[in-house]
Amino acid sequence: MPVNQNNYPHAMADDPVTGKPMEKAGYHKFGSFDRIKSGSLYGSISIGTSATPVRVGGSDLATRHTLLIVNDDPTNSIYIGFDASVTVANGIPIRPNEERQLLLDPVSGLTIYGIASVSTSVVVAEMK
Repeated sequence: MPVNQNNYPHAMADDPVTGKPMEKAGYHKFGSFDRIKSGSLYGSISIGTSATPVRVGGSDLATRHTLLIVNDDPTNSIYIGFDASVTVANGIPIRPNEERQLLLDPVSGLTIYGIASVSTSVVVAEMK
């Protein structure tokens, strides 16, 4: 029996950048995971006690549209923000064993930063 996408209203949210329904903004109704292209990157990185860019290599992957951050640490939280002024007090928390998927504008080149109260290893995937 085929899947009826209309049964999944949460998957038809508006695009956070354009405000348009996802399918009109260039995304399929199920988000961007079905659009991963060759050249996407993943790996483990260390988030330290000073703001650290959340990326696999030395620079953000060009035209990345999705950033997946998996905090697989069993005890330490990390905090993310949209600039290097992120702190453990003002950042968006990613608790132990949680993950966040961020849909990014592939043109703007926004760098996401992370910080932690102690050095914490996380898994990151940059998808284009």
